[in-house]
Amino acid sequence: MFSFMDISNRNRGSTFCNHGHFHQDYEKSKNRKSDFRGGKLQVLDQRNHTWGESGNPLHFQGTPLSSDFMGLPWSDFIEMEQFSDVPYEKGVYRIKGLETNTLLYIGKSKQLKNRLRAHIRKDWDQGVKCSYCVIKSAKVNHLKEFENDLIGAYFSLDNSVPMFQFKNLKE
Repeated sequence: MFSFMDISNRNRGSTFCNHGHFHQDYEKSKNRKSDFRGGKLQVLDQRNHTWGESGNPLHFQGTPLSSDFMGLPWSDFIEMEQFSDVPYEKGVYRIKGLETNTLLYIGKSKQLKNRLRAHIRKDWDQGVKCSYCVIKSAKVNHLKEFENDLIGAYFSLDNSVPMFQFKNLKE
């Protein structure tokens, strides 16, 4: 059986221009509203900071709802009333449904508290709880790699991605 993690584990890292990595000699385009289109950096310009080594791949462990999923130290699943304890730190998170008790979404954020607050306000068609793992030392591109490993592990177990992983939710 093939999983997304096989690629990362086989090569001991992700591709250079993927998962947030961008070639060291190029600047990435910004969002559409800014109308800034990237391109090759001039020789004297600073190198692109997302260039470099990939993080270590996560190792398969646990189940998507377990406290040790993929070897990470996950928080307990919490409801909105408990958000005062969520830190303004970098990390990954997962959202589960209260009615179905299944994982609905996996994500990453530079500020967990703000991102989880935004998610909790969305229309998930049911009540939700969130769990997170702070990863202070991770670069932004490493968070994307971790997110990909988590989604890949979920896919390996369930042969699908979490229900709302690629759907736009109403706010």
